[in-house]
Amino acid sequence: MAREHVPRETAQILERLETGRIQAGTPFELSYAIVSSLAHRQGAQLARLATQVAGLEQRVRGELGDPVRVIEEMFLVRHELLSIRTMAAESGEVFTRMSALTRMIPPEAPPLIQDLINRFDRVRSMSDSEKEFAQGVIDFYQARTTTRMNVAMERLALIAAILLPVTAIASIYGMNLIVGDRTDFLQLVLVLSVMAMVVAGMLAWSKRMGWW
Repeated sequence: MAREHVPRETAQILERLETGRIQAGTPFELSYAIVSSLAHRQGAQLARLATQVAGLEQRVRGELGDPVRVIEEMFLVRHELLSIRTMAAESGEVFTRMSALTRMIPPEAPPLIQDLINRFDRVRSMSDSEKEFAQGVIDFYQARTTTRMNVAMERLALIAAILLPVTAIASIYGMNLIVGDRTDFLQLVLVLSVMAMVVAGMLAWSKRMGWW
């Protein structure tokens, strides 16, 4: 949990102690109350992030908003999930190690420690699930964007291939090697017909190849 949350959780536990909503007979029980409150806040943050991931999924499916902003938000959410997962895993390891030190902890500590381990394990597991879901949304968005770019590039390449023979014929007739004093309409019609036939042939061939 972020460092600025610790005083907040401590103040809340103090308020509950003063109002009698919780009882802490030993220092370890007080420590348990504070840490369990931190674990609860991690769970609340996970719920908030899960709502954000679901909203981002809907935006990706509906193609709403600026694509750059959407991808930035998705990466930020995934980073927050990874941060919570890391903190929960590290906290769980600390209390797992503490549970092995039976000679150095008070008699009432083992069940409380085990409860904290279970809490952090649950937070870690939920973080993993949400992180995988967020990564799936990111992968889907990137794959769809890449596919669209590939389709656009294929269409541009097809257009260039179709117009290449026409460009070659026009370039030859545009050279100074062929000079005429007047317009030969028969020759013009013939050249335009050849161009149209070449384009039609290229379109038919590309259709048969399955390019469009």
